[in-house]
Amino acid sequence: MAKIRQLSPLEAQKIAAGEVVERPANVVKELIENALDAGASTITLYLENAGKTLIRCVDNGSGMSSEDARACILHHATSKITSVDDLDSLTTFGFRGEALSSIASVSHLSITTRESSTDSGVKLEISQGTITEESIVAATIGTDIAITDLFFNVPARKKFLKAKETEWRAIINLFQAMCLAYKEVSFKLYHEDRLVYNHPAASSLSDRTAQLFESSLVKNILEHQRSHETLEVHCAIACTTPSYTRFDRNQIFVFVNKRWVKNYKLTQAFIKGYTGMLQPLKYPAGCIFITLDPHSIDVNIHPRKEEVHFTHPRIIESLIESTVHEKLQEMHADQLGKTPTTHIPTAHRASSPFELPSFQGSFKLPHSSEPMVDSHKDEKAFLDLITPHFNHNTATPEMTVSMAPQVEQIPPSSRVVPPLAPMTIPHTTAPASSMNFKLLGQLALTYILIETDKGLVLVDQHAAHERILYERFKARFENPDRIRLIVPQIVVLTKEDAALFEPHLPLLSSFGIDAQLISDHQLSIQETSIYAKNISIEECIQQAVSALHEHSSLEEQELKKILHERIHASMSCKTAVKAGDTLSHESMHRLITDLSTTENRLSCPHGRPTLWELTKSEIEKKFKRDYR
Repeated sequence: MAKIRQLSPLEAQKIAAGEVVERPANVVKELIENALDAGASTITLYLENAGKTLIRCVDNGSGMSSEDARACILHHATSKITSVDDLDSLTTFGFRGEALSSIASVSHLSITTRESSTDSGVKLEISQGTITEESIVAATIGTDIAITDLFFNVPARKKFLKAKETEWRAIINLFQAMCLAYKEVSFKLYHEDRLVYNHPAASSLSDRTAQLFESSLVKNILEHQRSHETLEVHCAIACTTPSYTRFDRNQIFVFVNKRWVKNYKLTQAFIKGYTGMLQPLKYPAGCIFITLDPHSIDVNIHPRKEEVHFTHPRIIESLIESTVHEKLQEMHADQLGKTPTTHIPTAHRASSPFELPSFQGSFKLPHSSEPMVDSHKDEKAFLDLITPHFNHNTATPEMTVSMAPQVEQIPPSSRVVPPLAPMTIPHTTAPASSMNFKLLGQLALTYILIETDKGLVLVDQHAAHERILYERFKARFENPDRIRLIVPQIVVLTKEDAALFEPHLPLLSSFGIDAQLISDHQLSIQETSIYAKNISIEECIQQAVSALHEHSSLEEQELKKILHERIHASMSCKTAVKAGDTLSHESMHRLITDLSTTENRLSCPHGRPTLWELTKSEIEKKFKRDYR
């Protein structure tokens, strides 16, 4: 008996639909693109249950005749191309003729449409790809398409839909992208019979961004454009200044010939334009508009048409990077021209919690007309004041100390974190072996040098202190003591982020943060942890929102674990000593001692190594002394 059987056309269509329609946002995308291809100037969307129950798109485009309405749900039926050669000059979104046929095969579909040349419209009712009813109706010019019960006949696909909040967020991201690409089109979005977005046609990109995003982003937007010298490639960007950052890349939009695409390399090129201007794990927001000859791109990569291939990809990436960098440099030049800045040498920042001011000699101001001050008298008064608060067992450059675990810890940074009581971090690994080392000093105000019996060890002071603080936060941050704020702090979020965050507000309580949603985009912080009282609460909230964007489908305990890791890592990074901070020998000694008793001491929370060993044999090889 034959084992191989040909599937029925309906079953094959339902399976193939998964390539085009994976979630409600894919359906919304196809409907908006069809409306734009039809020349619509007004597009209105109606959703229920984040598109799982209803997706309806109403436009004022050219509409369809009854014949075209019946044909539009057929597989590979399209008005955009007649042969594969037409792909080289494609200027429309659609061309494969798969979208409506795929949607119709996995939902209940209703189409009401009318052309300008007729006085009445036609309405079709379709179920599982088959027309069940056709009637003549009164209708306005354009098309009204409604999809209900998406994936009702494909349970395997339906069970993989995400939570309502996650699907809604994907639709919002798509909606924002379409609004940015087509500022001349009016868009409305209703959800659960409530008007959520109403964006009339805008005359400029800045007007459109003001409609879509919060004011903190809009006031930091910079616009610039460049063209390639030899190729017909034009790049226009709208990027935020380095002062506005996010914890994710969700607000970087890439458009190629006004088609929203997802291209990691182009996004990275945009971020590279900010090289040296952003803090670690921070990202800008912005839009990239690439315009080029259709012959230079291939959009026929995937049925969802979200990816494109370029004939000269590196040229495009370089053009994006240079456009962003050029605009940021221009902004900095303008700032320097308007506001002179005073350079403060790094060595004199006095921002390290370990640094004690040096009073080894008199301090002179060059060419100063002021009389010299007796600094020795001031030095004695200052030292008398602060000496009781410091350990007097200060190490000398030649002092030999033990690496065995000790209770005494490095005082946390007074810049951000309040002093922590001495504590011993519990071990899950074997304790450090007892060994002697000689503290040599500090290299480039960044690395602590120690000599061991095996050679030379360099310790990254920031990475090491970051790991120490991270382990402390892990041990002490579960339901910590709280401080009630005299004046509640208001944290402003986007409406989408606030809606996403609301069900997870109890998670903040485990960090000692009492937060309440007081509007559709504002959180009120009433209490905070004693360990976080001087840390930016807004940044903690943004970290939490970023984690929710990436991991909202996880179980509560897993999500809580990820939030703890992210926020602890961010707090330890902010409060740790920095490269460029001058450390006393005592502080360096105590940092090395604390590191030796800390878990996971070989790397910082972000994965960078805390130390590097240069063995004696490696040194001898460099000096050609390895003849033994």
